Amino acid sequence: MNTIYVQANTVTTIPATLTPVGTNPTPVQGTGSIAISSSPSNAMVYVDDLFRGYTPTTVESLAPGSHTVRLTASGYVDYTTTATVVSGQTSQIQVAMTTAPTPTATPFSPGPEPVLVIGLLAAVFGLAAIRAEEGITMAQACSCSSSTKLVAVAIVSIVIIGGLTMYAYSHSNAALKETAQWGLKSTAGAMAAQINASEIQGLQPGDENTTKYLAIANKLRTMRSMNDDLINAYIVRVNATDKTAVFLVDDLYPVDPQGSARIGEADNSPDKMQIFAALSGPTSSEAPYSDSWGSFMSAYAPIDDSAGDSNGNTYAVLGLDVAASDYVKSTTQGTWILVTGAVSIIIVLGCLYVFGRGKSDEEKDAATKKNE
Repeated sequence: MNTIYVQANTVTTIPATLTPVGTNPTPVQGTGSIAISSSPSNAMVYVDDLFRGYTPTTVESLAPGSHTVRLTASGYVDYTTTATVVSGQTSQIQVAMTTAPTPTATPFSPGPEPVLVIGLLAAVFGLAAIRAEEGITMAQACSCSSSTKLVAVAIVSIVIIGGLTMYAYSHSNAALKETAQWGLKSTAGAMAAQINASEIQGLQPGDENTTKYLAIANKLRTMRSMNDDLINAYIVRVNATDKTAVFLVDDLYPVDPQGSARIGEADNSPDKMQIFAALSGPTSSEAPYSDSWGSFMSAYAPIDDSAGDSNGNTYAVLGLDVAASDYVKSTTQGTWILVTGAVSIIIVLGCLYVFGRGKSDEEKDAATKKNE
């Protein structure tokens, strides 16, 4: 007796060998079995790309010869092997599955510009103080008053410090954005590599509650949960001919049926050019965008038609979303640079004020003595 797993809206092929009865029956080819176990258990078992249950299990009534066996479990790298079935025998497969790499983006790093600007600000401050003192001394030898010299030095100091501060701020944010986009693309690529095209092939509108759909949706949710910044993972099928993209899987289903896309629903994201470009490699949004679902920053990566034996064709595209507000917050962390610039300007102006006041007192004393 064999156990058959039936999936809704799916045709399951049942191989069977009948034994002739009567005198002098014609010999027939026997069948064999494969006993499959894994660590951890409860991995999904596919034999020749047909779902045959969960480990541990014994797949029976297999024709003699080679059969492709694939195990998949959320959080683990898919395992694929070839098993040889011998008539009347049971082949054994025991698998210790490998934990999938955590798809976490590289932490943001602002680069060397902020450190550089601090040194430059210190140099400008010293120069400003020296020039202020020189200006006071030179005032005695020219028609310009000391107050005019001080104002000129103050203006030059403000311009220099302000310019250096804005330069450091803009370059720091640019570095943060580049790092964030790289991290998103790396995460999308790592997740896409864990998906086999056979897990999504054959999905049709209305299949959202089938075992096959729920399994891949759960797999996406599990991988997404490893990165707290990700809020949605989904798979779209792209038609490069007519430039259309439709959803195949949305990991928000069935957790959020109202907020998730259904199979065959058009993806009208403004990011469509990035989605098409992902047919050949990971891509990301150039900037945050808004659509009917909300405001996001996204990354995309190709899902190969056969992860184990690639022929270079992309079957679908994996998409990842982060909230636009979180992306903006993560890529505008240079506030301390602006504060440093503002404080430096205040210090310079304060020093100039002290120098100027001291000189003013000296001039008053000199005038008093001269009148006497």
